[in-house]
Amino acid sequence: MKKKFIGYYLPSRRDFDKLWKNCIFSFDANILLNLYRYSPETSKEFIKLIEQLKDRIWITHQAAYEFQNNRLEVISAQGKSYDILLDVIAKNQNKITETLRSKRHPHIKNPDKYILQSDKIFSRIKLQLEKEKNNYLKLNNKDTIRNKITLLFRGKVGDPYNEEKLAVIFKDGQKRYKLRIPPGFNDEDKPESNRYGDLILWFQLIDEAKENKKPFILVIDEKKDDWWWKNPKGNNVGPRPELINEMLYRTGESFYMYRADPFMEHVREYLNKDVKQEAIDEVKVVRERDDELLRDKIESSRRVMEALSNLPKQVDYTKKITDALKTHSIDALIGKTGYLEQLTDALKTHSIDALIGKPVSSLDMLADALKTHSIDDILGKPVSSLDMLTDALKTHSITHEKNALKIFEKKNKRK
Repeated sequence: MKKKFIGYYLPSRRDFDKLWKNCIFSFDANILLNLYRYSPETSKEFIKLIEQLKDRIWITHQAAYEFQNNRLEVISAQGKSYDILLDVIAKNQNKITETLRSKRHPHIKNPDKYILQSDKIFSRIKLQLEKEKNNYLKLNNKDTIRNKITLLFRGKVGDPYNEEKLAVIFKDGQKRYKLRIPPGFNDEDKPESNRYGDLILWFQLIDEAKENKKPFILVIDEKKDDWWWKNPKGNNVGPRPELINEMLYRTGESFYMYRADPFMEHVREYLNKDVKQEAIDEVKVVRERDDELLRDKIESSRRVMEALSNLPKQVDYTKKITDALKTHSIDALIGKTGYLEQLTDALKTHSIDALIGKPVSSLDMLADALKTHSIDDILGKPVSSLDMLTDALKTHSITHEKNALKIFEKKNKRK
């Protein structure tokens, strides 16, 4: 059974020993980009680790491209994190000053003395942070991290695919994503230019393993389940079994993946390399923080989907209003081409007596008639004006999460 379902079995210690002894180490772009998010000491330690493996490293063209393309954006984001911290410090400084000057504490006779001391402390902190921020942003012009990465991977970057090959991958990707075949299917809703990046990287890994007849370890800080096999609690078990099986089927070679901090730990274990524990701990903190942000994002999406699932099936506003108006003897109007425009025109002129079958002297009366057919629930708010009704007719469907959530909350209150 194990031979037929190899991806579902954790490799034995013997398997891991053999893999680590013979494999090529490849790094995804997010691993290299995270070097800008670590402290200078930890970045140097990780680069030192890669240097110790320099005879066994290689990266795909796709990973190298994404690193180059996203580098400045990551540097900018880190610069903004300094601004956020400085803003927090300024707000707390103002709060302390206001509290001291309010003379709420009867035993503080000279608040200005404490305010002066507080200002000096905060000023020193802000000055130091500004200095560190300016030093960090020098990476925009003199990028010491990229310079080291460039030297390390000289002659160790794969070739790009041509347009013909990419077209084949895009076509194949459509089928794979519909069938939820990893990697990359979670990117299905991205623009096509960004949709198949993971799949391109995967095929480039396969091609290199096939050509060099070498197993691969991919170091990747990707979090989603289109790369990782997860247990019911959402914790990683290992690489997706489909990935291990596909690599073995297409190349005859083994494949495994690690995130950054477990990779550092295993380098010490299997290769007996020196890696500082402080660096491993910091990399782990950054990873866990990213995981928490992802969980929050997933939970927000889940709440929206739950709200939408509690709505009636998406309805065509026009059909609902048409059904309501049919009860008022306007069957002759329904089915005619352009009835939406006719109804809109009729509403604009207020001459809708013939449509309803009785005199209607105001828009409020029309709204009352529509309310009896639960139009309010469809819209999520009362139909009280011509503009609202016209917008409903033109929209035709519930598409905005905001409205969906409002209706969901409204229904819960009724319960």
